[in-house]
Amino acid sequence: MNINKIINLYKSKRITQQELAEAIGMSKTNINQILIGKTEPKISTIEKIAEYFNVPVAYFFDDNSSTGGNNSVQIGKNNVAGNISGSNNKISVSADQCRHEVEMLRELLKAKEHIIELLNEQIKSMRKK
Repeated sequence: MNINKIINLYKSKRITQQELAEAIGMSKTNINQILIGKTEPKISTIEKIAEYFNVPVAYFFDDNSSTGGNNSVQIGKNNVAGNISGSNNKISVSADQCRHEVEMLRELLKAKEHIIELLNEQIKSMRKK
């Protein structure tokens, strides 16, 4: 994650950290902790910041300064759910691959929710007997 891109965006828009924090529903302290590198932002926070500045999420992970380009996303090991063993591991995936994976996860979640509903119905019917 390239924190400097967030800093450059809010400075170029001439807004304060406080204004950015309010716009995305966070405290100024939390924004400051992210910007000085003390904490890693959650994906939901990155999405809110990207939406606020009207840039793709991939922009914050791309080393190029433009919002276009190769749509490559590099995610450091601590930004992935959990840590990957080893040192300085990086995963490089395209934005299209990320979208595809997210869609697949959403479909799996829907299927699991459906199974839970069916199981709950079976439990209810068993209790009635």
